Amino acid sequence: MSSSSTLPACFIALLVFPLAGCGGGGPVLPPDKGGDITVDPTRRPDAGPVDATAGDGAVTSRDGGITGDGGPDPSDGGPPPVDAGPLGEPPVLTAIEASQAGRDGLDVHLTLTGSDVNKDFASLIVRFLDSNNTELLIVDSDLDGSEDSGYLVVGPNVSVQGDEEFTAEFTLDGLFLRAPEIAQVEAYALDSLALASNVVQASVAQQAVLVADEACDERYIANRCEEGLGCSGAPATCVAGTPPSLSNFAYYSTPQGLKILVSGQDQDDDLTHVVLEFLDSSGGPIELDLDNDGNPDSDSFEINARGASSAGEFFVQLEPADNFAQLVQDLAATPMDSQRRTGNRMTTRLANPPSRRRAQSCDPLGFDACRSGDICYPGIPGVANSCSPIEGQRMRTCADAPVLNPAQGKNHAASVTGGASLWDAPRGCAALDPTGRPEGAVMVDLPDGAQRLSITTDLPGTGFDTVLYVIDGCALNSDTILGCHDNVATGVGSELVLTNLPVGRYLVVVDSWNIFGGAFELSIDVEN
Repeated sequence: MSSSSTLPACFIALLVFPLAGCGGGGPVLPPDKGGDITVDPTRRPDAGPVDATAGDGAVTSRDGGITGDGGPDPSDGGPPPVDAGPLGEPPVLTAIEASQAGRDGLDVHLTLTGSDVNKDFASLIVRFLDSNNTELLIVDSDLDGSEDSGYLVVGPNVSVQGDEEFTAEFTLDGLFLRAPEIAQVEAYALDSLALASNVVQASVAQQAVLVADEACDERYIANRCEEGLGCSGAPATCVAGTPPSLSNFAYYSTPQGLKILVSGQDQDDDLTHVVLEFLDSSGGPIELDLDNDGNPDSDSFEINARGASSAGEFFVQLEPADNFAQLVQDLAATPMDSQRRTGNRMTTRLANPPSRRRAQSCDPLGFDACRSGDICYPGIPGVANSCSPIEGQRMRTCADAPVLNPAQGKNHAASVTGGASLWDAPRGCAALDPTGRPEGAVMVDLPDGAQRLSITTDLPGTGFDTVLYVIDGCALNSDTILGCHDNVATGVGSELVLTNLPVGRYLVVVDSWNIFGGAFELSIDVEN
């Protein structure tokens, strides 16, 4: 006989929160926060800077279009040449190629070529249309429950390679599931000072579907194997699919809260669920009240992990509420694919993550933890990570951040968040007080001080739910935060106003409410 407990409603809001790791897909925010992580541009690339004091004007507009048609019109040849002046030159896009992609043909793959004299290409803004050149509404930009825009804001920043001539690839997960009629894409780029490139356009090529023994593309871009088959071997061919398997499973108590981590291999990249079982100390099932009707009703839960697998590997992270540990201390997990094939089952018990010393290698996914005062840096899977002093990394981040100076006409910035979390917003600033999230940083020079400094991320180039705060100088902790703000009323951007600031340099932190972060655009306005 199973034991039973009542599960608070707040747990469900955080439990159903898959982290698509290797695939870099687009997760959906927990229900209590609402909406999709992407927001849409509401001005043409050539529309000029947005006035942060515009009130109900350009800053907060989320109507999915510029002049009523949903965005830039490539038929007019794109935006006029930009007189960059002291801000430098914007990126120049040569071409874009687009194709249906993914294990189930639900993704869009983009290949972008261009040049960037300043080597500071920050993000890409993409618009989706059908065969009649009509914008397809795929994003709920104002969090009202209805899709209202055809735009996505895409990272990462490809200029980290330092190439003046670049080729960048992006895979956008699950878009054909939202809009099967996708036939065309338009895109433009932003650099670190939010200067916009020209607009490029391409038709979306259809992905071929192959049968057994045909040569296939292991990346599932040029083609895919029919349902039930996987692409593997040397040379790769379509062969009978195999179930996914778990390699690591952990249930940790951390300073940032409880974390459930699941990783493994999936040769076919068709993982759809991870079945999570709630267990007592002897391995027996515990029933929890998953629908919050007051009656315990289930001892397991199927976590939606579709899109979490890429290149044969997957990672899923869950963040239950702290009181979940009072109800469940043992868990089991089993992966499941699109054919309902299940892999190996693993069990784990609530514990502290293994500790790593300074300079030791560490796992950026969180399967171990650096000692107090250190951080797993750079916090990016797939590269070498080691435990590094957090204070030193904060100083480096400040030194490398874009610098805005309104006296020089530098009022806009665009960048991406990602990697290790160096700062956290003060408690009470953001809903549910998320910690350990990736952030981006922008420095603001005020040689004359400011009677009023207005800062906003509620702009076209912001593609995730931001939390905005300002630190005096490059502080080594968050104790000197001067102000903080989470959501504006119209979407996932943030707006903050500070008054009577003395002469100095200030660090603007663009933190992420969700685990992923993404690309953002930021604007400042100074009054003296």
